[in-house]
Amino acid sequence: MLRVDGAVCAAGALLVAAVAFPASAQFAISRVGTLGGSESVGLAINDRGQVVGQASLLGDGLAHAYIWEAGVITDLGSLAPDASSKAWGINNSGEIVGESQIAGGVGAHAMYWGETMIDINEDMGALGSLAWDINDNGVVVGQGSLGPGFSKGFVWSRANGGEAAGTLPGYMGGANIAINNRNDVVGHSFFFGDPSVANRAAPGDRGWDSYEIGPSGYNQSIALDINDAGVAVGLSGGREIEWGWQACIFTDDREAPQFLGTLAGFAESEANAINEWGMVVGFAYSQDPLELPHAWAWVDGKMYDLNDFIPAGSEFSLLLNATGVNEFGDIVGTGVTEDGLSAGFVIHGFVPAPGTLALLGVGGLVATRRRR
Repeated sequence: MLRVDGAVCAAGALLVAAVAFPASAQFAISRVGTLGGSESVGLAINDRGQVVGQASLLGDGLAHAYIWEAGVITDLGSLAPDASSKAWGINNSGEIVGESQIAGGVGAHAMYWGETMIDINEDMGALGSLAWDINDNGVVVGQGSLGPGFSKGFVWSRANGGEAAGTLPGYMGGANIAINNRNDVVGHSFFFGDPSVANRAAPGDRGWDSYEIGPSGYNQSIALDINDAGVAVGLSGGREIEWGWQACIFTDDREAPQFLGTLAGFAESEANAINEWGMVVGFAYSQDPLELPHAWAWVDGKMYDLNDFIPAGSEFSLLLNATGVNEFGDIVGTGVTEDGLSAGFVIHGFVPAPGTLALLGVGGLVATRRRR
């Protein structure tokens, strides 16, 4: 890996030119609607600007997975009339994954929504599961109980079905959180009572090869996303961190994570997602449980509080968490509206899109749910 003007790059990669936003900069923010209820959350966005998450139904007794596009929200449904559902990931073909309760509003079944709705949990014969992410190859990753003991990472596709894979050998449990288009998987593994360890997996000659990323000795590490250049982001703690953990970029299994810091006045941070241009998004929070978190974007070596860019007259009073970012700098997340409700948001084009003066093209690509 190389460091160029604060950007993390692969050798021969596109280099992100310095971006410095003036204090007065503002960006258009859209509010994701609901499915007849009061609130919504935004969880993922693809390069077509399609957003997925969860929104409440009329009466607010249930909430369903949705897809939102150009101001139109569509209910993805659930496995039973009295069951809630949630969409965690979407690929560039519009295939969606997440979870649904079953009849009686209990349990969690990993789900796929595409041309049809598929109960991944039933297809795998699991006792319980949820799906976190899907790549453009249609490969789904998540965590599930495919055998005795704790849930572990799984990989599933419509063509090949599902299998337990990704969790580090010998570990009691874990989860696969994200997958890129090279089929590299990241997540975490754990022993009962011990902190999580960030791990990575890839298909090999004898199945899936898994290994720890970041050196041993860090008191907590979880990888939450990986881009196609193989750069993973998430959170970690350790000697460099005074308290708790912070957002980081994982380099490899030999080097310490690159910590991104946190916002002023906040103790901790987590990185949820990274795009191909090296832009990272996440949230920062305080040791005080009564203080609400703030969403941020990390661009060219600097962490920006997204609340500093809320335009005048916006429906939002606070942006809490940024959970996804696409290749055009569109950021999805969840905030609080002026009337005190939770709502999904989309910030449109936080950084210039590829091909503008903000990028110096020299070929290649610049190099985000998670608890057990």
